[in-house]
Amino acid sequence: MSFVLTKGQLELDADLTWGIGQDTILTVKLANTTVGDILSFLVNLVDPYLDFKLDPPWDILNSFSLDKLELVVNITKKTVGVTYSGTIDLVFMQITALTLTYETVKGESMVNINLDGTFLGEKLDKPMKWDALNGAPPQVPGKGNKVFDLQYLGLGQHVSLPSVANLDTMAKVITALEQTVIPLEDSTANPLDQLPGLVFTVSSGWLIGAKFTLIDTLELSVVFNDPLVYGLLIKLYGEKAKIFAGLEFEILYRRITDSIGVYHVELKLPDEMRHLEFGEVSITLPVLGLDIYTNGDFRIDVGFPTNGDFTRSFGLEIFPFVGAGGFYFAKLSAATATNIHQITNGVFNPVIEFGRGLSIGVGKEINEGILSAGISITIQGIFEGVIAWFHPTDTNTPTDHYYRLEASLSIVGHLYGSIDFAII
Repeated sequence: MSFVLTKGQLELDADLTWGIGQDTILTVKLANTTVGDILSFLVNLVDPYLDFKLDPPWDILNSFSLDKLELVVNITKKTVGVTYSGTIDLVFMQITALTLTYETVKGESMVNINLDGTFLGEKLDKPMKWDALNGAPPQVPGKGNKVFDLQYLGLGQHVSLPSVANLDTMAKVITALEQTVIPLEDSTANPLDQLPGLVFTVSSGWLIGAKFTLIDTLELSVVFNDPLVYGLLIKLYGEKAKIFAGLEFEILYRRITDSIGVYHVELKLPDEMRHLEFGEVSITLPVLGLDIYTNGDFRIDVGFPTNGDFTRSFGLEIFPFVGAGGFYFAKLSAATATNIHQITNGVFNPVIEFGRGLSIGVGKEINEGILSAGISITIQGIFEGVIAWFHPTDTNTPTDHYYRLEASLSIVGHLYGSIDFAII
């Protein structure tokens, strides 16, 4: 049995079915109705004489049709469900059918969710179904439950990190934020008194920090703390990233003094573009870094082995010989340099900083599919220096130069091997 109820712009279609040995089911849907129609109907219930209509940009609600939405009541089984048979595009998943059903089984309430469609361009073998009250979403085929993996999320206002002067990479900023997540000993006391990693700052706007991964392929780190620090870090990895696996890019702004800020940009090319094979010759391109200060100072980093890490450097391998190297050069001033003495009788300007790292030896590396291995014995040397021009406050005092040189030499043996079963 079917009937239609019309009231103004609303048209309600209902269908009731029953029979011997069959469930009695009532199906109700709104025909030729949009979200805007429902809003207008509700307004006219209050004031029938009001000529209500949606003005731009809200008139877009008139395009959201509810024709594909149905309310299904199984009177026999005492279940209530909502079914939507249209397409819902979530970018990584296109839902072609969605059903929500409330029922009671042996006194236990259940809200079953049933989804059908495609995931990452592949049609699901069977609909995904789970109980929202008593269960967890099923694992996505081939992806486990890591479609979205949130590792850190922080939100605050008028709070900031105590100092960002030494947090020169996004990794350091996110680590500093993660270390502020500690249990409070006294829930009634001021939280900032118990969180040494954060301070109250009137001039600080919103503090937002997040680190998460999408479909085990894209890792994003974001930080926003006006006016102290802003940054974005993008990493791609895994099989789905294809030729872009290994790509790392970050851009970070931080205020180092009341009047000077610095923009830091760093790029690591994807593995397939960074590691080049020419028969017996292998070349590894360096990680590139650039710091630009708002007062005109700058720093260029071409694979310098910071903390002795030559994996950032330009590499050359001609069996059995291996070599790697990198350098940096900076033109700074007294306000931005950190490797000069603090003085009161003058100023250092300009300040030139430079560094060179070199590693030479014998060895071999293998990167074939799931296997990564290597063995090497190398001599590593790192040389760094500072040259600064001294300008005294007293004009009767002559100008001078400041020098500082550092060097280290070491012999390093390296043996490693790994098998990535995740690829299998």
